[in-house]
Amino acid sequence: MVETLLQVSNLSFGWPGQPKLFQQLDLQLQRGKCWRCLAPTGVAKSTLMQLLLGTLPLQQGSVVAHCGLGFVPQYFTPPFAYKVLDIVLMGRARHVGLFRAPSAEDHQLAKQALYSLDMLAFADREFGSLSGGQRQLVLIARALAMACEVLILDERPRHWTYTIRTGC
Repeated sequence: MVETLLQVSNLSFGWPGQPKLFQQLDLQLQRGKCWRCLAPTGVAKSTLMQLLLGTLPLQQGSVVAHCGLGFVPQYFTPPFAYKVLDIVLMGRARHVGLFRAPSAEDHQLAKQALYSLDMLAFADREFGSLSGGQRQLVLIARALAMACEVLILDERPRHWTYTIRTGC
């Protein structure tokens, strides 16, 4: 039997005074499957992701995550001049806790995430000095370091090669 990682049932949502963006949406994300939401700009893909992540309150229906969710936003501007490794270590926050420093294992997992995307050489560079594509790879590494079973990307990285994209 296929394991469901994220279950959306009867989801409806609309902004006040506007028509509903979603009505009675049902969705199951299953282990080993890739799901894409392809649509023109401005048709509420980001709103749907916010509902899935719980950062926007539901008006009707339910979203149940049976695992951790990782998220890669379209844009990210850190408030300080963080190093790339520090950005990726932020993905370990739920494992580390609020008042503890990342462990050697957390550092190793963050470096492995960077290595998997050919970004380890940039670990000591300032995040703001990177190109847009490099920043996006760092944010993907941060999501990978979360060790979540579902990754939600708010925009497909345009620079991914065909071989990387063939899985989805």
